[in-house]
Amino acid sequence: MLAKSIGELRKIRPHAVEFFTSSGVFSDIRRSRKFDEAWLITDFAENELKLSHPSTGYFFSLPTDHIREYRSNPSGPGFLILKSQVIIDGRNISLEPLPTQNAFAP
Repeated sequence: MLAKSIGELRKIRPHAVEFFTSSGVFSDIRRSRKFDEAWLITDFAENELKLSHPSTGYFFSLPTDHIREYRSNPSGPGFLILKSQVIIDGRNISLEPLPTQNAFAP
């Protein structure tokens, strides 16, 4: 299924979080925002997808074990539902695992 997706756009959920610095009156302010853009699947290997965002130049490898499921969208790009949060900080992109429903149960 994923191998057939090369060259297609997909949105990721949860939204990627992008951190940036904006100039404030007295100092620079660190902010974050949801990055709700579609990503281009550029390659698929046995254990990872390669994703890029052409207008920003962002790119990263997404291990397939971070993908929970794929959902189609008849009105636009489909969705990759992830087990991790994608974090964009400057030119660095990292993955942070999300807790499961039972992660904090006694």
